Amino acid sequence: MDIYWLEAWLVESPHGVHARGLLGALTHWLAPHGPDVLLINAIALASCVIVITALSAILFFQARSTVGRAAVAVLLASPLAGLLFEEIGDPLVIAMALFLLAAFCMQRMQSTAARLLILVPTCILLVLIHEATLFLVVPALVVIWKRTDVPGVMTLVPVAAVAVPLLAAIMLTKAPTISDPGYQAINSHTHEHIPRDPEPFPSYSQLLHEEAANYFGSPKQAIQFVLKFPRVWCIAILGIVLLSGALMGPALGARLWRHWLFLTVCAAPLFVIAHDWGRFSVVTFWLATVTTLWVGRDAAAVSDGKSRLAPELALIGAGGLILAANAVYPDYRVNGMPAASLPILAAVCVAWLAWRRGRSGLNQAV
Repeated sequence: MDIYWLEAWLVESPHGVHARGLLGALTHWLAPHGPDVLLINAIALASCVIVITALSAILFFQARSTVGRAAVAVLLASPLAGLLFEEIGDPLVIAMALFLLAAFCMQRMQSTAARLLILVPTCILLVLIHEATLFLVVPALVVIWKRTDVPGVMTLVPVAAVAVPLLAAIMLTKAPTISDPGYQAINSHTHEHIPRDPEPFPSYSQLLHEEAANYFGSPKQAIQFVLKFPRVWCIAILGIVLLSGALMGPALGARLWRHWLFLTVCAAPLFVIAHDWGRFSVVTFWLATVTTLWVGRDAAAVSDGKSRLAPELALIGAGGLILAANAVYPDYRVNGMPAASLPILAAVCVAWLAWRRGRSGLNQAV
């Protein structure tokens, strides 16, 4: 575990629990003299395994055909799963586990008020784990709470009603601080004390200033900023093409695109105050997938599990993700895929649009 992620499990504050301080508060309570860094690594790795296992179960339950199961296997072998393991100790993985648990409970409740009783405390816990969940996980939970089949502009109203008070609480509290530098993680095997990061998490204003200089310091940097979006979204779009064709019917596939677009818009602030866009893109993909499968109220939109994608186009989508597997390298989390990989995305999207057009023409003829 990198020292940056380790700090998220150790940081504390003299004025109590704050954004990104819940894990540190629990660590101080359970290990007042310093935790074993090997144990923290084991817990973090187990969290990744639990999240991937849960997502796999959701997708395999949806897939009832050979092509569908093959598509799920490709997704699990792609960067969409691999990036969850790239940064062991990332608090967003813990947040994903909490989201899956809360969403699982909420989607089985018929009462909006009962779902609200789960939504509010879960959102508070999420922000205390990592403030970025305000723009990622909280909107997804609101969609499940409201059971919004097709999120749009009006869906932003309940999202804002939940997010704005939490954002105000974040802005009013101070940034996490180290009140006791002597509180360190210990490697029980080597007996080494892991040094602390004196300034672990800068404020939003500092991040915004730094990113503005990186992205808009020159015309060339501005162009690179614009091109970074398709490079980062490339993997998620390939995954959506494959899922919407191999596991979902036309209505559910279209809903997946809308959920992904909506959650991406909600995550937009992170693209100007943070630099690891690939990480946010992967999280958004999985959030969109879960909300698409768990909020549908009309039986007609639920897939019967049969493949809607011609085998040759399924191979195109699978091949695109396999060829894009080189995204699992340190630069993807920040800058996305290499520009030379973008033709893969263009080819898959053209093939998918041609298939959709052909299907539409066939339905009209019938």
